[in-house]
Amino acid sequence: LALFVKIKIVYGDSSNGRTADSESVSRGSNPRSPAKSTVSCMARSSSGQGHRPLKAEITGSNPVRATTFLCIVYRPSVCIHALKRGRKMQRQIPTREQVESYLSDRRNWGRWKDNPSAGTINLITPKKRIDAARLVKTGEAVSLSNPLPVESSTANVRPVDFYLKKLDWIDDGGGVLDYIGLFQHGLTVTHLDALCHVWDRHGMWEGKNPDEILTFDGAKFGGIEAWQNGILTRGVLIDVPKFRGVDYVDIDHPVHGWELEDIVVAQNEQLQPGDALLVYCGKEAYERENGPYGGDNENSKGYPGLHASCLPFIRDNDISVLLWDMEDAYPNEYDLAWTIHGAIHSYGLAIVDGARLDRLAKLCVDNNLYQFMLTVNPLIVNGGTGSPVNPVAVF
Repeated sequence: LALFVKIKIVYGDSSNGRTADSESVSRGSNPRSPAKSTVSCMARSSSGQGHRPLKAEITGSNPVRATTFLCIVYRPSVCIHALKRGRKMQRQIPTREQVESYLSDRRNWGRWKDNPSAGTINLITPKKRIDAARLVKTGEAVSLSNPLPVESSTANVRPVDFYLKKLDWIDDGGGVLDYIGLFQHGLTVTHLDALCHVWDRHGMWEGKNPDEILTFDGAKFGGIEAWQNGILTRGVLIDVPKFRGVDYVDIDHPVHGWELEDIVVAQNEQLQPGDALLVYCGKEAYERENGPYGGDNENSKGYPGLHASCLPFIRDNDISVLLWDMEDAYPNEYDLAWTIHGAIHSYGLAIVDGARLDRLAKLCVDNNLYQFMLTVNPLIVNGGTGSPVNPVAVF
């Protein structure tokens, strides 16, 4: 829906009458906005000189030292939200130094001294769980897991071992047992990463030394048992393909942090500390056209996903757990060990890899509702680096 919007733009240091493009425009018809509101933002001038600090005022008048103009805005909600919040959305690809600073200068090390192994799950308070439970209205539930992959593929070189053993019993009865064996992690098993899973040259979560923490019998710190009471919180889905008007995220267009910000606004949501962030990229549609996601990397140019620019978005919003169908865009142009997965050892972030989100995305679109109660319950494996999970969203 396109809206005609009348605003004035005042440059902080001049009154030369330059205008700003639609990225800086606010919606005057928002019922929650005041009749007259002055805010600060970053906007791009029509002269193409890049982003400049502006002051914007929603008004119906034609004040002095300002440019008042009428324009058409395709996504006005994005603009009004950015203006009202005064957020300066970084819309430039970060340098390697900036990405390293995301992972080093903004660590959560030492933040949760009472329960450090739980990391960001500490953000989910009892009140947060109660508030999440209150979101349940219809009781409709949807699984966010894929079946355990027992068939090998180019993306699943270590398929899950699974077989049955039938037992005879007295009185012509019987029973059956099954065996399941798997290598944790990878791109095909829906699983929850523990905080001992990855590290960089600065160490593991909380600065631990992997040589001291990891043993043949399990991890001494940051194991999956830290979340044995389960994860229950508010989930918010970010539907990237719908926002872009495409079927899936492709290799040439990774998801950036400012895009996540725009989608949250376009969906009329506001993230809160302790929320679960679910980023849908259209993996199933991608695989129908391109084959297994992440398969045959040696003969391909990589696979799509989230760019390192998403790290500040995750950290700024105090996300407790990230669920995604695609992962870090690979390879990353920085030659860093980890980009988004680096949030595990830097922020203490819980990550669910390999989530199936297409069914959830359809349900959200059909109901125009992108928040719900989410549950994720790992197996209790003392010292485990992760666990298969079946996340469930409940509306």
